Order: sequence, then structure tokens, then C-alpha cells
Amino acid sequence: MPAFPVVAACVLLPLMAVWFGGEGLSEIYTSLLLGGVALGGWQIFLELKGRARESRKADLALEPDPYLEDAAKEPPRDAPPPPAPDTAAP
Repeated sequence: MPAFPVVAACVLLPLMAVWFGGEGLSEIYTSLLLGGVALGGWQIFLELKGRARESRKADLALEPDPYLEDAAKEPPRDAPPPPAPDTAAP
């Protein structure tokens, strides 16, 4: 992920400033830290979304299974049951 160093810098630099800084500046750096965490979360979301899209494309590109193509089709669930065979003796 090429944005990882940028996200790490956006999180770690404000974190160090909050940790070592005084009370007066901690609100500013805390908001920057939360912004960096939000940016990291957004990057993770986009990465997972892209991977899911690629996985779907790869699944669609596969050839159909020949055994499933030759399988008997199930009747629809709304269809009436088939008639019972006539068992009357002649």
C-alpha cells in the first residue's frame, strides 16, 4: 500500500507531540492524531474494497463447473408436486 508511510506519519507525529508536548497544544495535536487515525481507517477500507472487487472479478472470470452444468435442475418451489404414479392393478 503506497499510502502507508503517509498514514503512519499522520498518526505517529501528532502522537509524539501529544505525548511530549504541553497541555496547551495537546488539543490541536489530539485532533490531528484522530484525523490520522481516520485517514488510516479510510485507507484500510479502500484497500479492502479494492480486494473484494478484484476477488469478485476473479470469481466471474472462472469457467463454469461442467459437473454443475450437467446436473438435474431443481423444480421451482412454487410448482405443484408431480402427480403420484398410478398403482392400481389391472
